[in-house]
Amino acid sequence: MMRRPVSVTVFGVLNLLWGFLGLIMSVISLFTLQNPDNPMVRAMANNATITAWMKVSLILSGMLTISILISGAGLLCMKRWARILAMAYAVVAIFVAVIGGFMNLTLVFPAVFQEVAAGNPMPPAFAHVFAAIVSVIVFLVSIIYPVLLLIFMKRRNVIAAFQAGAGIVPPPLPASAR
Repeated sequence: MMRRPVSVTVFGVLNLLWGFLGLIMSVISLFTLQNPDNPMVRAMANNATITAWMKVSLILSGMLTISILISGAGLLCMKRWARILAMAYAVVAIFVAVIGGFMNLTLVFPAVFQEVAAGNPMPPAFAHVFAAIVSVIVFLVSIIYPVLLLIFMKRRNVIAAFQAGAGIVPPPLPASAR
């Protein structure tokens, strides 16, 4: 009987954790976007493109969060559809990260930091540099996980395990946990 690959277990758990983090961040976003003193809210009020992007981004993020939660549970149960859903999530998340990175770098963060600088003695040039740095960090964080997920879901042992079907058992517990 074939054992479930450790990478499937790891990514199943990580998908659940990443998904729950996404749910928490969605709730936080809903509350912070209600505050008129929030620089993001002011930037959105001054720019229809930012408003449209934020709406699209929130919808995509919600769909991605739901799909990663479902795929995480399915991966732990060794469901074939879960591997496909995890790869679909990864492809869409990479695409969204690239588009989001471009939007953040060129539009969103410069406008937000300009709003921040408007009430502070921050030079506008510093605000733009800071916006670029934050954009790159957000891009890297949002793209690394889906790239790794896609790579591991395409490994031969993972493909073979999902093709084997229901004959998979979880790996044994370490001796110290027995």
